[in-house]
Amino acid sequence: NGINASSLPRPVDPCALFARAPELAGHRVFMFMGRVAPVQKGLDLLLQALALANLPECRLVILGPDWRDGRAFLQSLTAQLGLRTQVTFLDGECPQRCADLMAGADVFVHPSRWEGMSLAVLEAAVWAKPSLLTPAADPNGALGREGGAVIVAAAPETLATGLREMAALDRDTLLTMGQRAHHTAVTQFTWNRTASMLLEAYRNGHRLDRR
Repeated sequence: NGINASSLPRPVDPCALFARAPELAGHRVFMFMGRVAPVQKGLDLLLQALALANLPECRLVILGPDWRDGRAFLQSLTAQLGLRTQVTFLDGECPQRCADLMAGADVFVHPSRWEGMSLAVLEAAVWAKPSLLTPAADPNGALGREGGAVIVAAAPETLATGLREMAALDRDTLLTMGQRAHHTAVTQFTWNRTASMLLEAYRNGHRLDRR
């Protein structure tokens, strides 16, 4: 996947998240955005990680459309893990609303077990959000390599370590990471570059077939 950064809406209401969920104000906010598909997106692992991390001042927002009753499963798991005060579920929204809600988050998190190049990851990067990702959510390693994301294995223990690491970072460091994520997205994930890579892959495949 690629992304056309100029067509992505820019945040116009940076207070939207706290107007929607006032209880988040004053906390370090991690946000997942995407289909609420617990297994593929690793959201069960993320909740277990939050419980292990023991970060009472941190909050997790799960933003996105329900997928095959995934939200009900996660809400039940949230209660089992004693995380009701730390986890907020928000419905999927239009692109502009997503941009506004994302503006209130400190860290974007996408703990997929498997993934292509997630458009949600690229959108968060264009919006200059530092990220906590699994290798599946950064498949060519660009965001991790360029310093725009912390990459950890898709397991509760490693995700908990990543949450603690991101929770300990000061805002200036997070801002710098976000700027690096933005630069990576707008330079390495343009549609023109993606198309050129695809054409080159076909050409290389064709040459291999002829040998």
